[in-house]
Amino acid sequence: MKGSVDPLDLGSWFNATLYCYGSSMGKLTFSYLRDFYLCALGTSHSEYRRQKSLDTAPAVLAQNVNVGFHTQDQGNQNRFGHIPRECIKFHSTYYFDEQYASSRLYKIEPAVDGVLVHAKVMLARYGEKGSKGWVYLGSHNFTPGAWGYANLGQRMKLRYLNNFEFGVVLPDVSFESWFGRDSVRWN
Repeated sequence: MKGSVDPLDLGSWFNATLYCYGSSMGKLTFSYLRDFYLCALGTSHSEYRRQKSLDTAPAVLAQNVNVGFHTQDQGNQNRFGHIPRECIKFHSTYYFDEQYASSRLYKIEPAVDGVLVHAKVMLARYGEKGSKGWVYLGSHNFTPGAWGYANLGQRMKLRYLNNFEFGVVLPDVSFESWFGRDSVRWN
């Protein structure tokens, strides 16, 4: 993906913001979010430091990752009862773990009240006002088991993968604001 970015946009590419959503949430630490972010950009720690001359500390880069999820109240107010709510998984023991990156969680606001979103979506936005980016749609929940753990030394390689998933990345999309909401214009 990084290879398809206009060289003039490469600086803003390295300032991209990720918006992630899945219907199951894993144990997300700042280190995991940092490594996930660098993998999503298609870069290693050393390349990122060369490009940005910035710290690649976990808490610093994890600020570029926003993880949307339903609140417990939303699950309880689901108009279809307990069965759909059982598909939305989040272990409270993860949330209360001191290593958990709870500051990166955001409440999902479905377009229809009382309905839980079961989609697996990721957006990467960069450029002026986040107007450029890519969209991922697929079966991956936002868990280390689905995405794996990376080893981001000199050579990026997957260190751990628990299962296989399928997804599609739509590169080179433009984001526009229509009717007070962000929309994707397919290029």
